Amino acid sequence: MFKESLELLTHLCGEKEDDNAKWWIGDDRVTWKEVKSRHPTWTFQRHANTTFDKIMCWFFVKYNDDLAIEYNCKPSIKDELEKTGWREYDMNKILAEMRAELS
Repeated sequence: MFKESLELLTHLCGEKEDDNAKWWIGDDRVTWKEVKSRHPTWTFQRHANTTFDKIMCWFFVKYNDDLAIEYNCKPSIKDELEKTGWREYDMNKILAEMRAELS
């Protein structure tokens, strides 16, 4: 979340560089590496299964407004979501891909 605007960020965790210092934990500005070290059980890389990545993106887009309410901030800017292509994901297509991969 951007501290200045209280807005959810739209990005993929695996695409951030470790020395990126735009992150806030409380009042502390920290690097992405520090964020990752504080959450050792989280996965920050892209999943080897691209279908799984699409599902995660789909959930973020679908629950963007709910996440903003939960964290008392503004949802991601719709234009930013559009730039990522996440809005183009269709759960029915994603599930069809999964079925095809599993069969």
